[in-house]
Amino acid sequence: MLSILIPTFNTAIAELLQELHRQIQADQLPASVWICDDASSDQAIAAQNKEQAATLGFQYLSNTENLGRTATRSKLAEAAKTDWLLFLDADVLPARKDYLKSMLADIHDDWDVIFGGIEYAATPPKSEQMLRYVYGKKREAKLAVQRAENPHFIISQSLCITKSMFQKCNTITAKGYGLDNLFSNNLKKQQARVKHTDNPVVHLGLESSDTFLEKSLAGIQTTMELEAQGAIEADLRPIQRIYNRLKKFGLTGVFLALSNAFSAVIVKNLKSNKPSLLLFDVYRMNHLIKLKK
Repeated sequence: MLSILIPTFNTAIAELLQELHRQIQADQLPASVWICDDASSDQAIAAQNKEQAATLGFQYLSNTENLGRTATRSKLAEAAKTDWLLFLDADVLPARKDYLKSMLADIHDDWDVIFGGIEYAATPPKSEQMLRYVYGKKREAKLAVQRAENPHFIISQSLCITKSMFQKCNTITAKGYGLDNLFSNNLKKQQARVKHTDNPVVHLGLESSDTFLEKSLAGIQTTMELEAQGAIEADLRPIQRIYNRLKKFGLTGVFLALSNAFSAVIVKNLKSNKPSLLLFDVYRMNHLIKLKK
């Protein structure tokens, strides 16, 4: 038996719920679906989601205040009655028509986690969403054989995990961006047995470049806070390791001066139709060095 858990906030999920229902019914799969609305401010969307859940026979919970995705996942995990949990973000869709059937087939006592991967649509979005699309296509959309090289790094938009392992690794329930890095690090510390498969979901909810840049800097802030708390190592993320090398050779000041001098050019490129991920890394490193100082 599998509990499919979906935290949502101001996102219409009718298409996702209908597809999950279709797959469950088509193969009579032993799965239940639980939705938790995180105190959405858009009451019309929340009402539509609740009605759709009721129509399909799914469980629907609501938070009285906005707790954030991590805490909402914990609430859903507590409500679930099964040993295996499948967390899905509200802005994804299964890429395969047998997504759930394949996921259930992969569940075995040999594993603690099953990660099927993330995909992005083949057709590029409008230009104001291009940075998030390019980042996703080049940095997140990887085959199972590629992901298995760093097995504990997961993207929790589609995460199948035992309830016991989730509760061991979901150690911080505060709001914030970049908490997948902490979760992945906790999986590594727990020596979780992770199976990587090619059974992805498609990420549809692309932020604007402005919003993605803001979230990226917030993610850097979260990384620095977790590092200061000792929750993650100082060399966990690639950007931390690059910073350490810059610092070792006394180049952080030079890097900061040069990136500041070209900041307007960098931002213009990142908001363009052809954003450079190299410049995106420079933009984030500039922020990290400022935080360190």
